[in-house]
Amino acid sequence: LSWLSLFPVSPTPSRPSHKDTLLSFHHPSTPTGFGLALFALYTQTSLYLPSLPHNATHEDLSIVLLSPSCPPPTLIFAPSAILDQPLYSFLLQTMLGDSSFIIKHARNGKLRLLREGVVTRSTWWDSILFDGMRKDVHLHALRSLIFDGPVLQSRLDFFRIALGVPTISSQGHAFLLAPLSAAMMWDFQRLPPPGMEENEGVQEKGSVGPPVSGVELKLRGDEAEIAAGRVKGEVRSSSLRVGSFGIDCWLWVAGLDPLATPP
Repeated sequence: LSWLSLFPVSPTPSRPSHKDTLLSFHHPSTPTGFGLALFALYTQTSLYLPSLPHNATHEDLSIVLLSPSCPPPTLIFAPSAILDQPLYSFLLQTMLGDSSFIIKHARNGKLRLLREGVVTRSTWWDSILFDGMRKDVHLHALRSLIFDGPVLQSRLDFFRIALGVPTISSQGHAFLLAPLSAAMMWDFQRLPPPGMEENEGVQEKGSVGPPVSGVELKLRGDEAEIAAGRVKGEVRSSSLRVGSFGIDCWLWVAGLDPLATPP
């Protein structure tokens, strides 16, 4: 299991380096936060660890991002439950001073590019709206935004449009230092869940992607349980060892509960 598996080497190498600043909203006392801290040490990136309350508002986030002690981040890792809503509100509040006509047409213009699989910062709409907004919120250097946990598909689209960077969701686990699954950085397709038409997906959640390299996931239960978010299954990986003999086997997973043996 490795955070490096999230960063593709093609079409452009995206591995973090000493030139990056990693902003993590995962507390370092958690396995995910500790894993990110080790990842930052390994890749020699600068690491900034602010804290946000669980019910954070866009004002709380603005204090963090606009603080003189916070360098402009190039990579942001955060639980979706903590950052999703504050960041969405913060970006909207920043754009409120612009003409609604410009905002509407800028969004529609970049959304058409997004549907063609293009995320960019070099459009005409960026020059008249989004470039200034990103500078105002100190996210002009950002190159990737990675959530832990599912995010509404409409929010993922908004972040990709406004920030102009790959924005993905991953799925972690309480016992692991890196995610079990993660969406691909440059995969922007929008696939509605089974039985749902594309125009019905207003509250559709974005995909958390396939298992990361070296991990196998086996889901259990029927489609109704999975659609309702009650995901159960098993995990297998050569890096997950059980007992003192290092046995490579399937481990039972019940939602986000700690790993345990099957009942």
